Amino acid sequence: SRHCILSAYPRPYSPSEISTTLVPMRIDESLKLGIEQLEKAGVGSPRINAEVLLMHAAGCDRAALMAHPERELSAAQQAAYEAWLMERAAGKPVAYLVGQREFYSLPFRVTPDVLIPRPETEFLVIGLLDLIKSHGPSESGWRIAM
Repeated sequence: SRHCILSAYPRPYSPSEISTTLVPMRIDESLKLGIEQLEKAGVGSPRINAEVLLMHAAGCDRAALMAHPERELSAAQQAAYEAWLMERAAGKPVAYLVGQREFYSLPFRVTPDVLIPRPETEFLVIGLLDLIKSHGPSESGWRIAM
């Protein structure tokens, strides 16, 4: 029977260990088991977290995940996904795992050396842009790059 290696190996392991003990899984199976693993760990929004990690591991968008649930992941893709699931279950933010976060409709590279842009900050940016625009041209030379 197919199983998620996370349930079989409670200790931390390296990607090279995963790839040698890995059972290839379909996208739908991997997603289901990833959601279950994150739910057990108490991670908020487990489905969204599992989908984002799986999209990055599989190198596809959400539409491709949903359109081709029968597609089998390669050993490398499965290894990356399961390693990321372990780290996410341990509390590491998804943005740090995948190295990217969208902010103001733009993708930003994210590492543990930077703060992760929060959705609420977009409202602040929009408010500031509206305030600046309502005051007309700036005598102090404000420039807004868009």
